[in-house]
Amino acid sequence: MRNWIFRPLLFLLIIIITFYVSLFVGSRYALILMIGIFLGLSFEGFGFGFSGAWRSMIMERNPNGIFSHLLSIGIASLFIIPLLHFNDQSLRGGVAPIGFSMIFGSFIFGVGMQIVKGCGSGILVNAGSGNIYALAALPFFSIGSFLGAYHISWWNNFNFSNPLLLDGWLGLATTLVLLLLTYFLIRYFSSPKYFKFPKKYIFFSIILAMLATFHIVVSGQPLGIVYGLGLWISKLAVGSGIDLSNSVFFKNEINAIRIKESIFTDITSLTSIGIIIGSISVGLWRKNTLNEVVSSSWMSILVIVISAFLMGYSARLAFGCNIGAFFSGISSGSIHGWLWFVSAFFGSYLGIKFRPYCGFK
Repeated sequence: MRNWIFRPLLFLLIIIITFYVSLFVGSRYALILMIGIFLGLSFEGFGFGFSGAWRSMIMERNPNGIFSHLLSIGIASLFIIPLLHFNDQSLRGGVAPIGFSMIFGSFIFGVGMQIVKGCGSGILVNAGSGNIYALAALPFFSIGSFLGAYHISWWNNFNFSNPLLLDGWLGLATTLVLLLLTYFLIRYFSSPKYFKFPKKYIFFSIILAMLATFHIVVSGQPLGIVYGLGLWISKLAVGSGIDLSNSVFFKNEINAIRIKESIFTDITSLTSIGIIIGSISVGLWRKNTLNEVVSSSWMSILVIVISAFLMGYSARLAFGCNIGAFFSGISSGSIHGWLWFVSAFFGSYLGIKFRPYCGFK
């Protein structure tokens, strides 16, 4: 079937899914799904992500991708930190405690995302575009997230500080200053030939910041990926008769209710589904969806599967991935987001060094 037939059918399918969610779940959840779709359209449409941007800085000293991250976080912070400060507790930021398990988890995640060539959102986007590595990685990332959540109460014993927050106007000013200092630090280690900042990165930064702000306003919580993927596996586990009552995490009343409810009532699941739909849409429009499904060795697939599993597991220890911990953490004023960034970046450096030994370039 030709793509000119696929395109209208795809848009019709998006309308039907959105209408279904709006009719049977609620218009609020339909809006969350649409935000996810626009995220997928933006990531795939601009050809932009997190792991690739960090890899470009480490290997080529090209800072523009990370500059875009910093710019987008800065714009989002202008809205999100004041919203969290002045709200009536109806909004929740990307805030998490600090400690060994968080730092260790983010480091391992950084290693894995360079081997897999995708973070949490990157795996979703690449899976939607038909990348065979991402398609293999996604289920094992989800399983890792599930098991990480199952064990999270034990790992939390190694966290030594409650969440530290840069709150209010002073917190916003401090966050913006830290972002600016980070910009100059990265610029210092960058190659001058990349100092011209591409316009498309500016557009992407603004779009990502606005979508992140809309998400927290509509859903009441920050952008995230990892929770939803682990939830899918927990539903399968319970449906298979596995008892999760021994886990403090899954015994929690809120999590127990979400396991029983439809995934269309889970905010993170809707966002993830939307990202996949958005990336598929761009691929069909460009006529290149599934073009990346090419021959790959079983050994390379095995390496990807193991790395993805460790990424999912470590993301639970680190309280999120690049979206949930790095982007949402810093833009919420949480100190853990900064520590996550530093730890995951060093992990990425090691992951890039590991790639040749894993059979990748």
